[in-house]
Amino acid sequence: MENLWYLQDRDFFAGLEEQRQRFLQRAILKTLPKNDIVFFEGDTGDSCFYVASGLVRIFSITDSGKESIFFLRRPGELFGLSEVLNAFPRRANAQTLMPTELYAMPSVEFDSLLAE
Repeated sequence: MENLWYLQDRDFFAGLEEQRQRFLQRAILKTLPKNDIVFFEGDTGDSCFYVASGLVRIFSITDSGKESIFFLRRPGELFGLSEVLNAFPRRANAQTLMPTELYAMPSVEFDSLLAE
């Protein structure tokens, strides 16, 4: 299983309890229903997200209308970091697949947290 470490359920903040608490204190808790859109491709990448519970799919729709799923984000995972760190627009869509609780951290707060 060592070669498949990325398939293990593991919290992004595993072993970093103080950092987790600082992140959660600054973030905004959002409770979203099933099939809610978190963001659309092309939206401003102004927040990153931590999944507290539920499931989020990251996907794109091709010009021909086909859907490509890139990732499923589970509890303990972060997403939306690339756009926040690089000030890019969203490169994909994010949608909840079940009732989901997310912590959203605005990019300004995330930059401040990283600086600390």
